[in-house]
Amino acid sequence: WRMSGVLGLAGLSYALARLWPGSQPAAPAPAPPAAKLRQEQRFVSMAVVGCGNIAKSHLAAIARNYRGETVPIGITVICDPNAQQRQAFADLVLASTGLLPVQYASLEEAIAGASEKFETVNICVPNDLHEPVAVAAFQAGKHVLLEKPIALTPESAARILAAAAAAGTVFMVAENAQYWREILVVKKHIDARTFGTVVSVRAKCWETIVNQNEWQGDYAPGLWRSDVGRAGGGYVFDSASHWIRPLRMWCGEITRVVGVHGRCIPHMKGESFAHALFAFDTGLTGSFEAILAGWAVMPQPWFVVELTGGELVVDGDFSGGFGVKAYTKEHPEGVILDTPGGWDSSYDGEMADFASAVARGTPLAAGPESAVADLRVLHALFRSAAEGAWVAV
Repeated sequence: WRMSGVLGLAGLSYALARLWPGSQPAAPAPAPPAAKLRQEQRFVSMAVVGCGNIAKSHLAAIARNYRGETVPIGITVICDPNAQQRQAFADLVLASTGLLPVQYASLEEAIAGASEKFETVNICVPNDLHEPVAVAAFQAGKHVLLEKPIALTPESAARILAAAAAAGTVFMVAENAQYWREILVVKKHIDARTFGTVVSVRAKCWETIVNQNEWQGDYAPGLWRSDVGRAGGGYVFDSASHWIRPLRMWCGEITRVVGVHGRCIPHMKGESFAHALFAFDTGLTGSFEAILAGWAVMPQPWFVVELTGGELVVDGDFSGGFGVKAYTKEHPEGVILDTPGGWDSSYDGEMADFASAVARGTPLAAGPESAVADLRVLHALFRSAAEGAWVAV
């Protein structure tokens, strides 16, 4: 972690680019807001590899964290083969943090160029590129934040873990559900037995591509999430870990799975829906359902937890909705348990945890092995569907 002298250098490089356009892609950028990274602040320097939607979510969280007491992150380098997308992201970084990152087409170029130093690498590339980019970052001695899933297969994940061990640097897999406020509220009450003990759990991961927002547009024809070879599967493979992780946080490790999956989005060759039953090492059982629908879908809960003293419901609203409600004998109408956090706020905790691990050596809320466990559950679901039987994870 370092002093942010890059701010002055970035301003100079931007001015030079305006005079000599061939030196660096340049475009007018909006003025940084009041919440920008102050020049005297120390920060963890970061290279972001891949400038798509998930990188924007990470950037928004990094900027929000400047207002708090967390270790700040400064994005000093960005890498993307698409020059237009790269420049647009550079403008966002400047507008939200006051830093103008140096641009490269790839991580390899950034490592070789080293015109601006960076100690961490935030990998936001398509799933099939996770292993080669992560291994390259570890071989360069960098701390790594790798977007989920950790890899396409458990074997690939094992090679990434081996590279991380050889590097001896911080390795975190970015599963933001680990920091999702509503999930943590439920966990607090389960651990405290506020409403008794868990009887069973239900989870439903659902989205619709009707009236597409920016994220749902990622599943459009021709994009990598619709390509099984690049994504590793369909909607279930790409999204289900966000729902599997909370179930594991609440109920224990998943040991057996039985499930089916299918397709309902014609242009997606991978699965777009699934149904499964999970058996946990605690003796509990739960149900899981996922669907990416090509039609309108009624809003419905993300999670329902049945306990001996009531029911906890997590609202199916990315903005937070009502958050978590408890239905009990005393409150059959339901009572809201805490201030809703919403999906986007989970990235704040994720970025803060990674920065603290790098700068202060604090332990991560969940190590990369937990991401491997999520991946193994997904592969067990697909094996079960192929075999038509319960399978071990």
